[in-house]
Amino acid sequence: MVKHSNSKNFKKNSKETYNKSTSDDEELQMESVKSISDDEKDNQNKADDLFGEEKQKKIEEDNLVLETHIGDLRKSKKNLEKKAKGFRSFSLSNEIIEGIKRMGYKNPTPIQRKSIPSIMSGFNVIAHSRTGSGKTAAFVLPIIQRLKEHSKIVGCRCLIVCPTRELAHQTMNFCRKLGKFTNLKYALLVGGNELEGQFERLAQNPDIIIATPGRVVHHLVRNNK
Repeated sequence: MVKHSNSKNFKKNSKETYNKSTSDDEELQMESVKSISDDEKDNQNKADDLFGEEKQKKIEEDNLVLETHIGDLRKSKKNLEKKAKGFRSFSLSNEIIEGIKRMGYKNPTPIQRKSIPSIMSGFNVIAHSRTGSGKTAAFVLPIIQRLKEHSKIVGCRCLIVCPTRELAHQTMNFCRKLGKFTNLKYALLVGGNELEGQFERLAQNPDIIIATPGRVVHHLVRNNK
């Protein structure tokens, strides 16, 4: 009877031990599964954060490219508007615009864009630029625009002094061509030409006189005697 009882207790204890061991294994498995699940969540969160940062960075880069493109388009639009207006942006008269077209000019040069508005506003301007850059037209155009038409009452309203006779002739040609469709009158006073002819042109009350320094002084001295 004692042996039977011990055997029965042993079986009971063995069963309890097995059940406890099984329960411990299940808990370990659950903890392992939970640990794996937490790791997966952490990895997923890290992946989401990394993807979010890359996505945000890509969006910012795209926005920067878009802003640059928009800025370039605006600049191009402004340049096209300026080119479309050309010399009309200076509010020149139709007569002067016709003269400009006759000479084949389409768009003002840099020296003309900078000088013409200031001269037309009455400011004193000192400018320099390379040969062939359009300096002569830069001051002739606003002069013609401001004088507009021939005055029968007032005498000479503009004196253009050129350092050489050749430059004076060139300026005279510019004035005549650009002011072709106006009724302005011009007089050229340079050395090498007869004084009588120059006196006659001065008697016609010219609006603009183009002259060299020496010949201007000669006429002033002679007329003051």
